[in-house]
Amino acid sequence: HRPYHHALAGLVDQARARFGAAVLLDLPSMPPIRANGGGAPRIVIGDRFGRSASARLTARAVAEAQAAGFPTAINSPYAGGHILERHAAPGRGVHAIQVEIDRSLYLAPGLSDPGEGLPRVADFIAQLTAALADEVLGRPTAIAAE
Repeated sequence: HRPYHHALAGLVDQARARFGAAVLLDLPSMPPIRANGGGAPRIVIGDRFGRSASARLTARAVAEAQAAGFPTAINSPYAGGHILERHAAPGRGVHAIQVEIDRSLYLAPGLSDPGEGLPRVADFIAQLTAALADEVLGRPTAIAAE
């Protein structure tokens, strides 16, 4: 994994040098979470309990997931793993957020082939990326209905 993390660190450093800040999104998938009585999150936003990203960026990520209609949780059951621990440095302008995505949102039953929800999840990731970029760079984001 060392070459991967070395290359990733270089890309993060380049982004921070160019823009004054960087946002690293870690996008793993998770199995569907079963909750008694429903209401299980389909998206889990992790910021290592505030240690890997500014509260403003985490709040924006949560707002984007909720605006897309996904039940969302923060840091539970996934708070962010090695990538966030290794690469995040919010005090230096390097923010890292983990976005765990329920596989059943974009895979067909059986969870091995693309499903009909894939375009919706792809749109969410594109919107989230744009929103976080705008947030960290201080630019306003157009409201989706505009």
